[in-house]
Amino acid sequence: MACDLYLILVKFRESLKNNLNTEFFGMNVKFAMMKNYLDPFQVNKFKKEALNVYAGALNYLEKWFDFQNYVHFQAMSLADGKKSISLDEIL
Repeated sequence: MACDLYLILVKFRESLKNNLNTEFFGMNVKFAMMKNYLDPFQVNKFKKEALNVYAGALNYLEKWFDFQNYVHFQAMSLADGKKSISLDEIL
């Protein structure tokens, strides 16, 4: 269970980082911004606020989950079902 949780949190963190770096807001929002439904001031304000949400979520996750000290859970995870683990990988 903890192994699966570790992988879920790692994938979530990577998703947040990717969304922050690429300024991903979703297809509907992108289309709305491209069609000029909002004035440029509102678009910039939304982008700033959305990026702050991504950054805040990322900071919160990294504050409350120590990814460095729980990396051994990744070796024990069987979530992908593609491989079995060895004792050396756990240690």
